[in-house]
Amino acid sequence: MDATVLARTVQYGAVAIVGGSSLLLATTAAPAWPRWLSPAAALIGVAATCGWLAAEAIGIADLSAIGSVATDTSFGRAGLVRVGLLLLAAAVSIVRPSAWTVLAGLGGLAAASFAWTGHGGIGAGVLGAAHLLADIIHLLAATAWIGALPVLALLALDHRDPASAASALRDFSRLGPALVCLILLSGLVNSCVLVGPAAALHLTATPYGRLLAAKLVLFMMMLALAAANRWKLTPALDRAIARSEPSPRALITSLVLETLLGATVIGLVAWMGTVLPAAHA
Repeated sequence: MDATVLARTVQYGAVAIVGGSSLLLATTAAPAWPRWLSPAAALIGVAATCGWLAAEAIGIADLSAIGSVATDTSFGRAGLVRVGLLLLAAAVSIVRPSAWTVLAGLGGLAAASFAWTGHGGIGAGVLGAAHLLADIIHLLAATAWIGALPVLALLALDHRDPASAASALRDFSRLGPALVCLILLSGLVNSCVLVGPAAALHLTATPYGRLLAAKLVLFMMMLALAAANRWKLTPALDRAIARSEPSPRALITSLVLETLLGATVIGLVAWMGTVLPAAHA
């Protein structure tokens, strides 16, 4: 993994923590998690964004070009906006650690800024605008889902308050189907633009297509785990609570595995942003 892909991966992960985790905490009865995690994630995201801009500058010329990259390119300006949003999120999370709605909004805006640093920001005309909009929706929905997973996993691991984990899982299960639909529909638009109908029949023939295929496999695995959590493991947790028993090990394993799969998807998305789309290969 080169420096650019690593920096993009860390940025995506940091924004998911700031935005997605805060959204879950704002919309459920889940207790606040460690207060240092949100500002730490935001500041790590700032550092990763700066590192990514430096890597892009070195790739174009040398480190002295970082100023031009940051101000004279659309992706550089988007990076600067993201830095500002994450710095503001860090400040808010320090001053008002439980301002989850504000943090979710800042994280959502930071997630949307990625649309101008990937393939979604290079189109033109009506098709380009549709692709950009679909990319923003895709980023927001994916951030909300993947960012919520660490909170759910930590709640399940905390045997002191299984009722909070059950409540958060039930609340998230009501939001989950809408997020999945948005991810699927926006992903379909993105794939039509970036892959094209002809290339879709030979998806693994190009590097971008192979990465997309791997991402789809991981997404389906996450979807299967989410379905098991909703229809089987959350009811099992309710039964365990009624019997004063600890959280089922299967639920903990499922949430931890889903979180790891989400992190892997983030890495693949970061990699895909550096590869020529199949439709243009």
